[in-house]
Amino acid sequence: SDQINSVAATENEVITGSDDNTAKIWALYSGQLIRTLEGHTSVVTSVAVAGDKVVTGSMDSTVKIWNLYSGKLL
Repeated sequence: SDQINSVAATENEVITGSDDNTAKIWALYSGQLIRTLEGHTSVVTSVAVAGDKVVTGSMDSTVKIWNLYSGKLL
């Protein structure tokens, strides 16, 4: 398993950023993986949540904004 570098949470989800270049959205209470956010080309070092948006920062020098519920890159 890859190292987790950052964690953010909502009332129902936990979002992690890790060394495998992804962020993952987990169900808070069951721990089940809901979806994987793929699009960075390097380690995801930071994650934040703002309403229905997930913001990720990476060592690839980019910040990406995703829809929390669909996983789509905005």
